[in-house]
Amino acid sequence: MRILTNKKYEELLELCHSSPNEFIKNVVKVDHYSSFIMEGDLLEYNPSLEWDVFTKTSFMIPNNSTQAREESDLFNAKMLYRLFEGIPAYQANDPIFWTSLVMLNDSFRKYTAARWGITDQDSSKDISSKAIISRFFFEGTGSNTKRNSAARLWWYCALAYSASDEYEYVDYLLKNNDFAIGLIERKWAANRIYVRCLLVFAYHNSLNTIDLRSLFKDLSSWLSVKVVAAMESREFLKFLVDSEYSRIDLPVDEYLSIIHSFIIKKDNTATIELINWGGEYLASSKDVAKLLRSAVQVDGGFEAYGHYFQQSEVFSGDFCVKGDYGDVLHIETL
Repeated sequence: MRILTNKKYEELLELCHSSPNEFIKNVVKVDHYSSFIMEGDLLEYNPSLEWDVFTKTSFMIPNNSTQAREESDLFNAKMLYRLFEGIPAYQANDPIFWTSLVMLNDSFRKYTAARWGITDQDSSKDISSKAIISRFFFEGTGSNTKRNSAARLWWYCALAYSASDEYEYVDYLLKNNDFAIGLIERKWAANRIYVRCLLVFAYHNSLNTIDLRSLFKDLSSWLSVKVVAAMESREFLKFLVDSEYSRIDLPVDEYLSIIHSFIIKKDNTATIELINWGGEYLASSKDVAKLLRSAVQVDGGFEAYGHYFQQSEVFSGDFCVKGDYGDVLHIETL
């Protein structure tokens, strides 16, 4: 994996501070990152294989419609999280890691620009450097850092991915932007249990934007007289269940059961099945993330469990095994 050097990070950040339009012209709008990144601007960073898959992944670029933005958010969040689900805490808070993700995948950089209207230089002339920095870089403290275009999607998945329901709650979060921002920017948002309590409660009670804004206000008042760090999830949930926002007859224990399902259970299945598509046995991003744990990098692809995985010619950004194995290729991973 190769990421930006500290020097290059600071250089790009200074360009954005001093001349947002020049940053848009020379970084945001170019077709390939080689236009603004030289060989000496990158350094090696582990793990390498996940990064190699990421740089070749095609992300969804939205148009101006709300639906397109929501669809691209969810698609890109899944792609990111499947690759980087298991990153350690220090990496999840590494500014250069997240900025490199945004800058060095051309389709993700274009997603970022299109998602926040930084695509067209003329219409972007009034966008402040602060607005651009918040999406392309990882600056500030606390919740401000989670506005980075890649970090934002990853953190939503880290908070809302459920082992039993997978991306159902992530989808709900990304379709309720005010709610998502409200969750992450609260002081108690560092406690994932509280966040998930509120997320599950809001989802199952079908709270709308007005409800959620009012609930946040009531919560802030209630929590101001509590020692939040010492409060158990049951007490937090009881406040929600007893509130005026509760619209279904679901007891606290059932909410807790749902919340416990968020604990990620590792996939222990011993076999990966790859479907034949025109002579290519395609691996999903989830399959690739699992295969990479035992892979060796080879000639632009990788070898894992006796098979060579290379770039698909059918689906850009995907990896496949070529050959004749019938309708399905079964790969034993134990």
